[in-house]
Amino acid sequence: MASGFNIDEITVCSICFEKFKIPRYLPCTHSFCHGCLSSYILTACKATESRLGFNCPLCRTFIPCIGETNTPETWAELFPENDVLEKLSVKSEITFCQACLRENEEENATDICLYCVERLCKICTKSHRRGLTTLDHVIIPIKEMKRMPLTPKATHGNTCAKHRDRKLELFCNDHEELCCTMCVSLEHRKCDSIDTMDKTADTVPTRPNVGSGRYCNVRKLLTENSERLLEDVQILENKLSDAKSEQERFVLQLNNTADLCTERTERAFNNAIDHLQGLKNDYLTKMSKAVKKSKENCEKCLETFIDGIQCTDFCTRNIEAARKELKDVEMVMAFYKTRKTLDELKNYKFNQIRVDIVETEPPILNEIMNLKNLQEAIVAEADLDVTSNLRRTHLSLLYEFSINAAFVRDGTFLSNGEFILSTRKSHRSGASDDSCFVYSSSWECIREIKSLSKPFGILQMGNGVFLGCTGSKVIDMRSLGKYDKMTTIRMSKAIYGIAYLKPNFFVACDDRILKLNLSGAKVKEINTGTSVKYIIATNDHIVYSNRNTNTVICMDRVGTQVWSYSSMSLESPCGLDKDADNNIYVAGKESDNVHVLSCDGELIRIFEDIPRPDFMKIDKERKLCCVCSQRKNIKVLELK
Repeated sequence: MASGFNIDEITVCSICFEKFKIPRYLPCTHSFCHGCLSSYILTACKATESRLGFNCPLCRTFIPCIGETNTPETWAELFPENDVLEKLSVKSEITFCQACLRENEEENATDICLYCVERLCKICTKSHRRGLTTLDHVIIPIKEMKRMPLTPKATHGNTCAKHRDRKLELFCNDHEELCCTMCVSLEHRKCDSIDTMDKTADTVPTRPNVGSGRYCNVRKLLTENSERLLEDVQILENKLSDAKSEQERFVLQLNNTADLCTERTERAFNNAIDHLQGLKNDYLTKMSKAVKKSKENCEKCLETFIDGIQCTDFCTRNIEAARKELKDVEMVMAFYKTRKTLDELKNYKFNQIRVDIVETEPPILNEIMNLKNLQEAIVAEADLDVTSNLRRTHLSLLYEFSINAAFVRDGTFLSNGEFILSTRKSHRSGASDDSCFVYSSSWECIREIKSLSKPFGILQMGNGVFLGCTGSKVIDMRSLGKYDKMTTIRMSKAIYGIAYLKPNFFVACDDRILKLNLSGAKVKEINTGTSVKYIIATNDHIVYSNRNTNTVICMDRVGTQVWSYSSMSLESPCGLDKDADNNIYVAGKESDNVHVLSCDGELIRIFEDIPRPDFMKIDKERKLCCVCSQRKNIKVLELK
């Protein structure tokens, strides 16, 4: 054994300072006893709620545990055992070459094999490195053990972490996991798609979030699609950073508001008698406790945001490290592991707590002596979803294509995942050779509905799709999926947009909005005084756009105006849609933007730099949107 080095220096847990007992190692390569690590995690998570991981006790590197946020007591089991340190702890007294000892010879050990966890002399080290079965073993000098991370052989190559004697040779596409042959035999027997590593490296799906069937070389994937993954990480990190800053502002605002309340209360008590002093102290004590509790809740939210940011930083470092590697196994492993971590992080519900103090002026001084207690200081908290906040939403391009030999009128997402567009080929009066095109969830055109006369408005209700035809003045009802004609409603006026507000249809007919029952009979005719083509229904109102006055108008079921919206930055409002929260999307055709309004008509945000948008349609389930620009260019974007 090298002089000046004691094996106990590396076989002692840095938490309990005793020999390792079931040592487990973290991604940062530091190892700790299972029990010590579990106790440390529980202590770290006890102070704050909803932790997304913890910091290494030694290097403070953040270790994410996103999928197990509610069970920190089991987090220690997520990390693999360090059999290298475990064996060294048991055999720490051995100083001779273990290969020589088997031949009853005693030679001082100079090196150690991390695969076999055996000490070797110089001669045995040379033989070990030359053997066909031990060529890839990692051997290090004993005197350097203190400076190097001692982790199991699975971390030094393509060895399976579950079956240490087998190599990672296969890839399960169903679970997106690297496997050895034993893993496939025991845990992936019912999986549909298992490929060799060579095939996986050559054919990796490029767009796993939308559709399937598109593949590229893994190296190209990791140079191009890792940029997309990094963009997702950066977007989420920006959201969390903004939310963290806003949460800090809420805490500061809480302190400032509390200070103002305290000052007003102190001024009110300046001319009070001794009896009022006791009431004042009671009031301030209650308010202080409420503020303290809310501040503690805010600090807990800040910890969650910090965890999320550190998770994204962890993902970034993993991807950057993978991009520098040349081995396919490490690259694929890092990519899918990082993407899985990111998917779990994106699905985690981040909440903000906004705190306001509701405080009223003290009663008049003449009534003070009759008071038994002061007004309560009410501290109101409200959870704000960080990741789904529209003000922080980014648009990321997924697909882009153009409609040739026609121009687009309208479109909508359908409940079966498909998207339908109404188009026209010409302006010929009475033409009946126009079409609607249906696209699959992977944005391939799968059907053309022909022989329509100037189709415009599209509405799905249940298993029926309603197509409004301006030229023939009819509403065709088609079956969802097959799109066979089911029935036809004939109208006396040209038909544009269609909306359904139970139990009636509302149809835009130029300067009229017709209210119809389910059989198509007119219930009411609402005169708008201007041309109306685009119309939608929210929870209890009808919203339509007026291009002549650059206004969006909301009315109730009988036609009474509820609110209107206009802006200097909104010109020629066209297509309308709503999301799951009843936020309204207004396409500003001449202002090259899309305005997003609340259901009360308040501006939430503006998506800029969208050239001449005809509409922005929202897929409420998949968080996608489809934007049509200049009547032919279609962009499919992801809302992040």
